[in-house]
Amino acid sequence: MHNINKIINLYKRIGKDIIGGIYQELQKKNSQDLKHRRRAISPKNKIIIYSLIVILMVTLCIGLMYYDMYSVIITTSETMLQIDISTAIMRSAVRISVRLSEFFAFNGIQSGKFINNPAVGSASQLATFRSDVRQYSLDIQNMYNELFYGGSRSSPLIGKYPRIDEIIMGLYKCENKTACETLQSVLSKFTVYSLKWGDDLWNLNFAKQPQVFFQYLELYNLTDEVLAKMLDLLKHLVNYTQSFSKALTACCFTVGLITLLIFSYLIWTEFRKHDMEITNLRFFLNFIPIDHLENNENLKNFILHHTLSTTNRSKQATSEDSITNLLSSMVDGAVLANEKGEITLFNEAAQKMFGKSLSDVIGLPFYSLFDPNKAEFLKKVCQQFKNQSDAVDKKHGDSFELECIRKNMSTFPSMVNLFVTKTGTGTKIISCFVKDIAMEKKQNSLLAEEKKNSDMLLRNILPESVAMRLKSGETFIAEKFNDITCFFSDMVGFTTISSDMNPSELVSMLNLIVNGYDALTDRYQLEKIKTIGDAYFCVVSSAECALHLFHTFTLGRFAINIFDVVRACNVENRQKYGHQINIRVGINTGGAVAGVIGKKKFAYDLWGDTINTASRMESTSLAGRVQLSRSTYERVYDLGFEFEERIVEVKGKGTCKTYLLKPHHHVSALSEEGVVELLVGEGSSLGAANATLHQQAVSSVALSPSPEKIILATGKETSKE
Repeated sequence: MHNINKIINLYKRIGKDIIGGIYQELQKKNSQDLKHRRRAISPKNKIIIYSLIVILMVTLCIGLMYYDMYSVIITTSETMLQIDISTAIMRSAVRISVRLSEFFAFNGIQSGKFINNPAVGSASQLATFRSDVRQYSLDIQNMYNELFYGGSRSSPLIGKYPRIDEIIMGLYKCENKTACETLQSVLSKFTVYSLKWGDDLWNLNFAKQPQVFFQYLELYNLTDEVLAKMLDLLKHLVNYTQSFSKALTACCFTVGLITLLIFSYLIWTEFRKHDMEITNLRFFLNFIPIDHLENNENLKNFILHHTLSTTNRSKQATSEDSITNLLSSMVDGAVLANEKGEITLFNEAAQKMFGKSLSDVIGLPFYSLFDPNKAEFLKKVCQQFKNQSDAVDKKHGDSFELECIRKNMSTFPSMVNLFVTKTGTGTKIISCFVKDIAMEKKQNSLLAEEKKNSDMLLRNILPESVAMRLKSGETFIAEKFNDITCFFSDMVGFTTISSDMNPSELVSMLNLIVNGYDALTDRYQLEKIKTIGDAYFCVVSSAECALHLFHTFTLGRFAINIFDVVRACNVENRQKYGHQINIRVGINTGGAVAGVIGKKKFAYDLWGDTINTASRMESTSLAGRVQLSRSTYERVYDLGFEFEERIVEVKGKGTCKTYLLKPHHHVSALSEEGVVELLVGEGSSLGAANATLHQQAVSSVALSPSPEKIILATGKETSKE
């Protein structure tokens, strides 16, 4: 009905000159004065009022009918409960009668009969029957009170129905003694007699008396009277329950139906009036000149097609064209699909990306452009977005990395942005924007590889902790170590040996030995500082070594194992170079300062007296031996090593007490052939010393235990220290 306002607005656009001419012409044909009558209530408001009245009346009638039905259900459920209690009373009365019959048969009839044969019953069973009679009598009293006076499960029966009150309480005026006896008196008499008889028949002398049989018949008849009264009660109770009033339901149904018919007719009448008003408005267009109607497109559509202004439709079409042009000009691929997932737009960038034309994909599911294994995933995601499209606080889109399939079945990686949007008309559109990331992934892979190489190079130049600090942006790095052990080694007679070798041979030999040293530093978690000519410098601290308290012992094991490296090099290259390498080793423990200095070819270095002393331990050591300072000796003297104490003159420190590791703890750096040559050579002091050391090593070679065994063997002693 809101179209009436649009029609009036359409008429307002007609020129005033045309309206004035029509008015003057009609005024000439009709002499009556025109009167404008304003309605108190518009047809639209009348329809709303009528509809509300219908809804209220129908709701009221349904509510009353529901209340009536609910009352009937409550009454019926209470009646069923009362019937259950009544039948329980009858059942208890019959059980009392049966058990008293058993009493009479066993105690009142002469013994020896088949009915009281001992095989049929016993004294213990009679005792059980006696207790049953008492219990059933008590149950009858309790159930009687609950039935007639109400209980936790039911409401009182007395006072509800007149005839039932007469059965329970009796008539006000009654002349028939038998008919006037109430259910209450009958049940009371029955329970009293039952209890009395249960106790009397237990006495054998009483049970044998002749008049007992007649008393038993009296109780039997009383039981029959109880059952008759209870059955009469049940019959009237059921009749009262069945005869509930249907007037309220019938009245509500009738009133509701009449109201619905009346107001439905009134609503139909208002719609008919509205239709007549539109017809009259269309009739007024007959007075407008035909040339004006031809020039007015909106009036022409209203007359010929019964349609109003298409402004909204034009705006919608213009908006859709703008969206299409925008998507077509995008650099990335754009795909639009309807609510079913069928492709409706496939821009030029997407056509080049997939190698497909528009006709190849229109009408196909949009997920056919991607990896088939992801089809179910995309369906599930789209359905989830559709369900959430009406919610404001829910996500309607997401980004995924998917494999796209070209026309030639080749694939390429892409970043897909998937959205589900709702248009002004209520339809849902699936928008999919595809970006080819093949080059981006390749560049990222190359960057990652280069970053890995640069990180590896940086970790080879600097300790890992220092490298991480440099990468995080620190420019000044300095740190102090309170407890480190320094290692220096030097090749004996290297200058003399290198003078007879060409550069490639010299570098090759040094590289072979240093590589062996480097492998051992990784094994023992040591930090290589640098090589200075033929000297090798590394350290280990208690913070960096996994063995912590035994970091000095770890460096000692490293010093022992480097003799294996040098010996292996000598055995392999002796014939090639014609010389063998021997080494000196010095170790010292203490504190030092470390840091990175310089801007060009910067390096990590350590400074302090501990470093200088370690270097002096190496320079004053003997060829083929490991010399320890006093501070280092105090850490390892009780860990299974044997030492030779000596006094040496140390530059800058004077006379110092040092300790040489006995040669049987490690192999000789020189092979047997080298030792023999030294023995038969010119007899130099160096050759004689090396030969002597080798003989000691050959005679008493014994490798020291592993670090793990030393830790276990000395754990108690170390803890005491």
